[in-house]
Amino acid sequence: MASNVKLSTDLQTTPERTNHARLCRLLIEGGTTALRNTFNTCHPPGDLANVLYKPQNHSILKNLHTRKVINKGQWILLYPLSPTTPVKSENFDITLLMVLLRNICNLTKPKTGWDIKPKMNDCSREADIVRIKCHRNNLCHRLTTSVCDDEFELIWKEVCDALGRLGANREDVERLKTESMDSELEKRYTDETKSWEIGRASCRERV
Repeated sequence: MASNVKLSTDLQTTPERTNHARLCRLLIEGGTTALRNTFNTCHPPGDLANVLYKPQNHSILKNLHTRKVINKGQWILLYPLSPTTPVKSENFDITLLMVLLRNICNLTKPKTGWDIKPKMNDCSREADIVRIKCHRNNLCHRLTTSVCDDEFELIWKEVCDALGRLGANREDVERLKTESMDSELEKRYTDETKSWEIGRASCRERV
């Protein structure tokens, strides 16, 4: 009986769990949009298919696919089975966008590299991309789905600043901080974050 009571308590919504869910939502919605806009700036949608089929890019991505950095579903989004199916970046998730930005967009590696959070005074586009990645990784691999208010405010500001510099609409981003979230919505964003499965791939995102 005691274990059932404990389980019921663990599933209850708390302010700390809501904080975690809000950060998940910020990265899923705001982060994905900002990275997609950055990618589209590098490779305009109208020319995306041609870019992906360039021999050098195709070779890089095929290597990543062979190493399972790009999974089967993501590969089909890049190279559809039917030649009449259009390739659209709007179908790419945050993980795939991160891999593409790092590998086929001719970006300059930040001073701290692609896997370590940059110093606060580095506000370059590449540094902000890494910031989003690092916070995504941390949320995905936290041992708990609770974030205290002080930590929430620090992470929220850092992610929002990065998103703003990458062109995100600040009003839309800030709306996510106060918009009502019920337990079902919290679970949705928390579960989606868990599904990213980026742990082993994070150190193999580049050829």
